[in-house]
Amino acid sequence: MTTLMTECQKEKYDFCANELTALLSKALREPISAKYFINSYGEEIVSLVNKDGKTIRTVNVHMDSLAALTRDVMKQV
Repeated sequence: MTTLMTECQKEKYDFCANELTALLSKALREPISAKYFINSYGEEIVSLVNKDGKTIRTVNVHMDSLAALTRDVMKQV
């Protein structure tokens, strides 16, 4: 996690690493990790990573609330 994140972005980072990862793994019945990061264009992105470390999907969640972030990610799985 970069130190240049705002408090809101840090909250999203933690949410993805914990709650969203748990939700995805439970709902899909397979280990999936949600990785939050800010790309080189400044956009907020969540990558869904399988147990082998392969990125299976990326979702743009720029400016999303936690509820919108969850909805946008769940629509993609």
